[in-house]
Amino acid sequence: MKFAKSTIALSLMLSFGYANAATYEIKEIPNVKDHRQQFSTALNNVGEVVGIARSSVNFPFYFENYITNASASIRANCGISDAEISAGQLDASSASCLKSTLSNTSGNFVDSPSYQKIGDVVSFKYSAGETTQTTLTDVFVEELNSLSRSTVEQLNDINNLGFAAGTASAPYRKISFQQTGENASESPITLFERDFTSRATVINNGNVLTIAPKEVTFGGVSAATSITDNNFVSGYQSVSVREVAQTTIENDCKGESLPENVCAWSLAQNLSLYDLRPVVWSIDNEGNVLEKSEYPLAFTPKENQNGNYVAYASAVNEMGVAVGYGDAPATDNDNVILKFPLLFKDGTTIQILEDNRDYDGGYATDINNQGLVVGHLQKFVDRQYNDEFFVYDINTGEIKTPTTFYKSAQSQAAAINDNGYVVGVAEYELTTSQIRRKHGFLYDLNTDQVLDLNDLTECQSKYEIVEVSDINNNNQISATAIKTVNVVNALGEPVLDDNGNNVTTTQPVAVLLEPISGGQIDDCGELEEPSYERQGMSTSIWLLATLSFFAVIRRRFI
Repeated sequence: MKFAKSTIALSLMLSFGYANAATYEIKEIPNVKDHRQQFSTALNNVGEVVGIARSSVNFPFYFENYITNASASIRANCGISDAEISAGQLDASSASCLKSTLSNTSGNFVDSPSYQKIGDVVSFKYSAGETTQTTLTDVFVEELNSLSRSTVEQLNDINNLGFAAGTASAPYRKISFQQTGENASESPITLFERDFTSRATVINNGNVLTIAPKEVTFGGVSAATSITDNNFVSGYQSVSVREVAQTTIENDCKGESLPENVCAWSLAQNLSLYDLRPVVWSIDNEGNVLEKSEYPLAFTPKENQNGNYVAYASAVNEMGVAVGYGDAPATDNDNVILKFPLLFKDGTTIQILEDNRDYDGGYATDINNQGLVVGHLQKFVDRQYNDEFFVYDINTGEIKTPTTFYKSAQSQAAAINDNGYVVGVAEYELTTSQIRRKHGFLYDLNTDQVLDLNDLTECQSKYEIVEVSDINNNNQISATAIKTVNVVNALGEPVLDDNGNNVTTTQPVAVLLEPISGGQIDDCGELEEPSYERQGMSTSIWLLATLSFFAVIRRRFI
């Protein structure tokens, strides 16, 4: 549903002082081939956008015993026929069911190394009107006659020189393993293994660099969250194997029923293997790491504090100052450890909040070259966390939490440019329901004004902007919108109703918002403002289902 634009928005627009230059045109970024959903994650000053695509069609499957065996539960549940097995080709219904079953985190298939792994998240770069899929770590598999599509690859940022930084998992490969010991299988068993969980990745002109973490036992973990023009790369890395994890692996992984690395992977599905810490790498124009700055936790755990305490760097500016979030004590009780926004500078980890008692958590997501930091703070209300976006000035120590569409609307800031403009998302619906949908917003720090980005596009737009990832210094904005599209099945074929008409649905699409020079703000009528009472955190059920996997609010989670 297109949210009607209001005369209130028009008056706010005039108060910004650029009524003719701040109206936006929505440009849809062409989809990656054979992928139905697309999301933007960042853009540079040239207007190049990076993002991810998912929900692919024509997914390649290994025809293993759990599919081909006549008594296999997956085969029965998905209705896979003998004819499909003989042909080695599933119909749309079977393919959709099998992919959903193997990727369902509530089942046992995701956590077991005996089943094919579904990645189905790829990265793209949009430049000069064209979208190009960027393969980071995936490999071609002859048996599948395609890429393995077992990786999760996400570009998180791109600088003005075209260097893009992100995170990618290792591809799974099929292996044969002969068990030993008392309960060993007589014949070799088929397993799926990979070399590492994730790697910080930088790509430029098709050349891919992966940055290994400090701790690489069982593969290790590293991730890149942002990159600057002078090639600072922020992120996090594994620095050691947790003692409890090491003990568990030594006791349970003897190399008999599973190879040690596969056993460690299996345990990691329910146990954190590594101590993760923030890092800022410096790379040259060939992508080689020149140096790195490692950062500690925001506190020193006591002897009786044995939790899995972590910290992450979400973004870095041209001065090498990074921000992020991590575990820290609540001020009124040192034994209560929560996630709070952090600053990383000159080897020191600094808490952004001077006093944590007013909040129950928070995340810093971006920093500009003037030292302005954005993110969101959290209060625990009605048994769940409630968010409000903040702007923090590291030069003065001042922090402010502007109101967005209405006083109690929850909000999260994604990015800030060097002009003082902030983008993010906020609840916009005035309703007594606990389901409150979100829209992208634009906030001008100079005038303290907030606008709904949907109010800055044409009245009859077919797009609804529901997620915003970045804003560059030309005030171009990368975002994700939903629009109505024709449904295609798991084989990429149109789905028709009983009358032969296309079935439609709403899908996320990546978009670029371009300021229109000399444009005028459309006045589409005033908004109704029904009475309501605050009901706690909520958002669209559909949007949660669609975006929950994405879990990325501009470099917050990777």
